[in-house]
Amino acid sequence: MPPASNKKQRLDNTDPSLANTKKSRRLSPSSHHLQAAFLRSYQSSGANPTPLPPLPSYLSSIPKNPHNIHPHGNQIFSTAGASNPRASIGAFSKLMDSHFFDVLTYLTSFELTKLSSTCYYFVTYVRCDVRLFKDLLVRDFEAFKFHEKGEYWMHYVKSLGKEVVEAFEGREAGGVFSDVLYRSFLGYQCLPPPVEKEGGVERRNFKELGYDNFVMEYERKNKPVILTGVKGLPCLERWRNLKYLTENYGKAKFRCTSVQSTESMQIDFSSYFSYCSGTKEESPMYLFERGFTDYGLGDDYVEQLRDVMPWFVKGEDKLIDGKVHRPDLFHLLDDLRPDFRWLISGPTSSGSAFHIDPNATNAWNLPIRGSKLWIFYPPGVCPPGVRVLGDGEEVVMPVSIGEWCLCFWDEHRKRFNAGGADAPLECRVDVGECLFVPHGWWHCVINVEEEGGGLDNVSLALTQNYASSSNLSDVLRFLDVNKNQISGCRDRGKNAVDPETFGEVFKEKLRGVMEDEEFEEVVGRSARWECGAWENEKVSVMEIAKKGGEGVGGGGVVVGGGEGGDGFSFGFGGF
Repeated sequence: MPPASNKKQRLDNTDPSLANTKKSRRLSPSSHHLQAAFLRSYQSSGANPTPLPPLPSYLSSIPKNPHNIHPHGNQIFSTAGASNPRASIGAFSKLMDSHFFDVLTYLTSFELTKLSSTCYYFVTYVRCDVRLFKDLLVRDFEAFKFHEKGEYWMHYVKSLGKEVVEAFEGREAGGVFSDVLYRSFLGYQCLPPPVEKEGGVERRNFKELGYDNFVMEYERKNKPVILTGVKGLPCLERWRNLKYLTENYGKAKFRCTSVQSTESMQIDFSSYFSYCSGTKEESPMYLFERGFTDYGLGDDYVEQLRDVMPWFVKGEDKLIDGKVHRPDLFHLLDDLRPDFRWLISGPTSSGSAFHIDPNATNAWNLPIRGSKLWIFYPPGVCPPGVRVLGDGEEVVMPVSIGEWCLCFWDEHRKRFNAGGADAPLECRVDVGECLFVPHGWWHCVINVEEEGGGLDNVSLALTQNYASSSNLSDVLRFLDVNKNQISGCRDRGKNAVDPETFGEVFKEKLRGVMEDEEFEEVVGRSARWECGAWENEKVSVMEIAKKGGEGVGGGGVVVGGGEGGDGFSFGFGGF
C-alpha cells in the first residue's frame, strides 16, 4: 500500500474535483494543488468530460448494461437520440454529468428520491450512480440491516418509510447516454483474464523448504514466494463454513468500507455475507478488521501458527547461515505495537488497489475462502498509472482496480512480457497456500473464485505484517525519516506507541535483546534504504515515478494512501 499519511484524501473515481467527507463533501484545502492539474483534462461541456478509453485487449465486447445505459457516443447512431432524456433537465443540461454528483451530495436521501421523481434522467442518475446511496448507507447503516439482495438505493429507500418509497414507485431507470454512468459498469466488466499460475513467483512446499531456507532464499533476498501445503490451522476448515461464523460470532461487529467512501461502518457477519452474495459493482464494500481477535476468532489460528509457520511469529532467535535471525520484532512493544493482523473479506472481483505495505514491513497472506490474483512491481518501479507525489505522502492512481485494468492492463502485460529486473510478477494463490509479501514491493490483489467454483461469492483471508532481522534496517529508517507516514497507531491514542517517538522506543527495545555490536551494525545499515523502494539521496520521488506509466488515465485518483482510520494505507474495494 502507498506509504500511509495523516494528510490523506481519497477523491472520487469519475471526477477528481470531488471528495467525500462526513458532513461536507467539498474538496479539502490540502488537495487544491491536485484539483487544478486534473481538471485540465475535464474542461468540456455537456454529459461527458472525457471519452471512454478503448477496451483492454482481452475484451472484445461487454454485456448489455442492465439499466439500458449507453456510452455517450452511441447516441449519434441511435434512433432515439433526439429524445435523449438528458434534454428534459433544462438548465442542468449545461453541466457535465460528473458535476451533478457535486450538487447531489448536498441533498438528503428524501430530497434525492423526490428529485428522481421529476424526470426520467434524474431517476436514472440517482439510482445508477451507486456512490450517492452508498455514502448515505455507510453513514446511516445503523438504521437498517442488509438482509435482502438489491441495489443501494433499494435498501436505503425501503428504510425511509412509505412516503419515500412511493416517490420511486412506477419509475424505471435507463435509456440514458452517459459516459459517466456507463464507466462504473464498464469498470466492473474489466475483471482481468486469469494471470499466470506462476508468473515469476515461485511455489515451494513450506515443510520441505524449512525455516532456514525460507529466510536465506526469500526473506533476506526480499523476494515473494508462495508456500504450498499449509495445514494445521483450524481456521482453514472452520471459517469456510459461513454458518459457523454467523452462529459463533453473530454479535461481533466488523469494520467495513469502500474506496469510494471516506467513511466506514460496523457490520455483522450475517449482514455482510448477505451483501456479498448479491452485489455486482465496481467498488464493493470490503470488510477489513484489525480487532477480530477480540471476539475470540484468534483461537482458531494464533497459537497454532507458532507450530505451523514459526518464522512469521514471536519465537526463539535462530542462527541462520552465521547470522542471528529474530522473527516478529514488533512483539517487543507488547500491547503498544502498531496494528499488524487483519481479517479480510469481500465479494468476488473485490480487492486492493496498488499499494506498498506500511512501515517497511513484510507480510504474509493466507486465503481461506476464494482465490487471489496478485500483481507485483519491484521496489522503486511504479506500476503504470501510479504516480508518487512530493516525498511519498501522496499517491495518485485510478481508484478502482477495474479502472486500472481498463486503462493500463495492456501496458502492464507489455512490461510483463518484456521481462527483466523491472518487470512485474503475477501469481494466483489458492486455499491451502500462503503468500510471502516482501517489503517495498508495489502490489494489487483481486479476489476470484476458487478453481472449480461453487462458492457463494464470499472470499475470506488472514494477513499479518511483521518486522524481522531481514528487513529491520529498512524498518528503522522508515520510522526515522518517514514519521508522518507511520501507520497502525495514530487512531489508538495511548493504546499504541507514539508515531513521533516510535523509532527511538523501538531501538531501546532492541537494545534489550541485541548485543551492542549487532545493534550498531543494524543501525549503521539503516542509514540507507536496502530494498530500493525509496530514494537514498535527496531526489524527488517523482524521479522514481518516471519508471511508471505517464498519467493516471481514466480519471480516478487516490490521494494519500488510506482508506480511513489512522492512515493505514490499504486501497480496498476492487472493481
